[in-house]
Amino acid sequence: MSTFNHPEYNGPLPLLYNRRLLITGGSHGTGFAIGENAVLLGADVILGSRTGNSFDKADNRMQMDNVCPFIADFKNPKEVKKAIRWLVKNDLIPTDIILSAAAGLDVILNPVGRKVVRLAKMQGEGRASGLVEIQEEIRKRIEANYPTTLQINSESNKTLIEELGPYLGANTRIIFLSSLPSDLYGEVKTPNIYEGVARSKHDFIRYLSWKGPELARRQIYSAVVSGNLLLDTVTAQTLIKLGKMLPDVVAISPNLNLPTTKDMAVEVERILLDDPRFYRFRRVPYRRYVIGPGPAEDYLSPKDPRLNQIIINL
Repeated sequence: MSTFNHPEYNGPLPLLYNRRLLITGGSHGTGFAIGENAVLLGADVILGSRTGNSFDKADNRMQMDNVCPFIADFKNPKEVKKAIRWLVKNDLIPTDIILSAAAGLDVILNPVGRKVVRLAKMQGEGRASGLVEIQEEIRKRIEANYPTTLQINSESNKTLIEELGPYLGANTRIIFLSSLPSDLYGEVKTPNIYEGVARSKHDFIRYLSWKGPELARRQIYSAVVSGNLLLDTVTAQTLIKLGKMLPDVVAISPNLNLPTTKDMAVEVERILLDDPRFYRFRRVPYRRYVIGPGPAEDYLSPKDPRLNQIIINL
């Protein structure tokens, strides 16, 4: 399976030798970071991307031979099924699946960003009514985009698991990258701007909770890695800027201590390197919470004050 074969190297095999990882959303962000680490650790990587062009750019950045494409727009279930059939036909069944493709905040945050900035120049009733108008626009955009958000964050992931499921072998790991508001949806207050994303990702977590025991009986192990807002993302930097201009709209803790894309990638790597039998003694799916820099945690209380590092009144 693995292409690792260096004529001048006689040491121990790389840690992910003889593993094949399918990473959705692998052409950028956390998915790319996971893929980049995986190829350096000796794994073959099937890198998921919406288009061939975005895959080529990611592949060129990695500059490794053991990477192949999984081209599918997760808005379109037919494309997902077609890409899966291609994997099966070419005997490219993964030993591990990392579900990183996601519909994020951009589709909501970007269109209203300029209007939010203009609030900084308003005073009194004009400012208050302006904020109400923005909140109403966000609500309408979430409703309009929710079917697509649900398809990307949940339904296409379900399709992938159901279609690939019969071909998966023992000790396969299925790792879903989520967020704290998504995992704790219904238990903590969700900012309006994140409502659609949180609800759709939580839908897939519920699916894994239902499907997990069946998979575990086949020695296929599921995990959810839920991250806080990632400091090195455009979304986080946008919210931090808004917090400086409009502290009543985006309230930021002075002791802000957020994780990064690398922290998420490191936690996924740790799960990939764990003995999968460890999962048998954990709830299904196994949960990990990347709340800040450093080691992840097994449990997060809905009352944890760290959930209030950034309060978004949008």
